[in-house]
Amino acid sequence: MLSADGELFEIVRLSDVERDAMCLELTALRGEHPGILAEAVWHDPTSTFTVRWFVGTPVPFEVAEWFLASARELLPPSP
Repeated sequence: MLSADGELFEIVRLSDVERDAMCLELTALRGEHPGILAEAVWHDPTSTFTVRWFVGTPVPFEVAEWFLASARELLPPSP
């Protein structure tokens, strides 16, 4: 978890069977915009890595950096 600008953020790693992918979700636990803010996805079939930021939701820069660094470290899954 990370606290920034009076908000609390967490990252959750999950497997998405429908997309055949491993994912990280960035979630705001409290503050002005609680809920999922972004996702990073490693697509197994194509070995591609994508990030989606949900439009209209401000994300503090340090939180974005933390999320992207975590995605780089935790995705793709180890063989």
